[in-house]
Amino acid sequence: MVIFVAVSAGCDSNVPEKGKLYFDAAIRPDSGINKDGGGGGADSGSDNQSDAGSDPGSGGCPEGLSGENCDVCIRYVNQESEYPYPDGFSWSGAFRKIQRAIESAKTATETHGESLVCEVWVAAGRYYIYGSDSLNTHHAEDTVRLYPRVEVYGGFTGIEKDRSGRDFRTNETILDGHEHEDSNKRVLHVVTGSDDAVIDGFTVTGGKADGDIKIDTRGGGILLDEASTAVSNCIVMQNTAERGGGLGIIYASPVIRNCTFSHNSAGSGGGVYIDFESEPVFENCVFSKNSAENGAGMFLYDYEGTVFVTNATFYANEAEDRGSAVYIIYGNAGIVNSIFWNDVPDEIYNNSNKNEVAVSYCNVQGGFSGPENIVADPLFNDPVNDDFSLKQGSPCIDTGDDSSAPDADITGATRTDIPDAGIPGRISDMGAYEFR
Repeated sequence: MVIFVAVSAGCDSNVPEKGKLYFDAAIRPDSGINKDGGGGGADSGSDNQSDAGSDPGSGGCPEGLSGENCDVCIRYVNQESEYPYPDGFSWSGAFRKIQRAIESAKTATETHGESLVCEVWVAAGRYYIYGSDSLNTHHAEDTVRLYPRVEVYGGFTGIEKDRSGRDFRTNETILDGHEHEDSNKRVLHVVTGSDDAVIDGFTVTGGKADGDIKIDTRGGGILLDEASTAVSNCIVMQNTAERGGGLGIIYASPVIRNCTFSHNSAGSGGGVYIDFESEPVFENCVFSKNSAENGAGMFLYDYEGTVFVTNATFYANEAEDRGSAVYIIYGNAGIVNSIFWNDVPDEIYNNSNKNEVAVSYCNVQGGFSGPENIVADPLFNDPVNDDFSLKQGSPCIDTGDDSSAPDADITGATRTDIPDAGIPGRISDMGAYEFR
């Protein structure tokens, strides 16, 4: 049973057995989510839900549910809604605040059984999170709080009947941690995750994790504390923290797909910080222009954890000390089909020979030992303006491992062999973008 909550502006991560590192590039952890991940601007439509053409509560369904089997529950959010008494059951009665829709969805999942999943659809716009909870007297703690079996999607115009009609690239839906445009007041965490939750199609910005307790110094953009949330098609930018400016992962094994981490900053892990028995999976992600003392792109401090990175692009991340792209102080890493270029002062730093770090089918500036790794200018189209697609003649074309690559790239384009480009018989490119 599926419930939708729509806002204008599900996930079992199925991670690998703990402690098992996939050195063989042909073996990769299965995220349990469709490999294409809906990476294009328009929704892929896989597992797509619609409002079934019926009014919530009609046809004998409980209030807030619809569909032939009363298995569709949608909550809508549109900050431009003028309806005086919103219930979130339609675009015309949409909530103006995202958290109200999420709480309504949570109530539905708790009321109507464990098989029910509730979606929240959010219309395009900029949603300021600081001050959004009128019942909270300490607004720095305001956050977009996710719950199990609640899936939150951005990128709608506010008229869609079906999730496949959204376009999250065109209809930018921004979760902004500030109080308003000119305010210096910011929330500690823009988004706070949960197990079995989804957030998809948002720009997450303006978080500042500088709190008085340790957990409030992690994850300025997104905090996943014992929360294996599925995060897809998101841009996480201009967030700060002591650790994990863009994303903080603690005791969690989330799947992060088709996301960009850019211009985030922290003491450790400008883009991402990983700690305490975590096993996150990153597919088709870009880490660019993040900054930190160590691990500007990604920082792993996890004695018993492993990070899996497939088809990522790291570019122009800057660390004051070491590990500009990836810094591994403790823990294990399996990295395949990825590009590390122009990160200052170095790319991948492994702090201890006790860490198991497997890097294969990667283009690493300065070199890194591993099967099929290369060192060559990747020939991005326009990296200064964040275009990391590949030019004709790039050495990264057809040099990835086909058995490890997701079926589609960060834009949702299917990975296919291009005649007269790259290596005949090979399909997958290195990096987040497939040449086409």
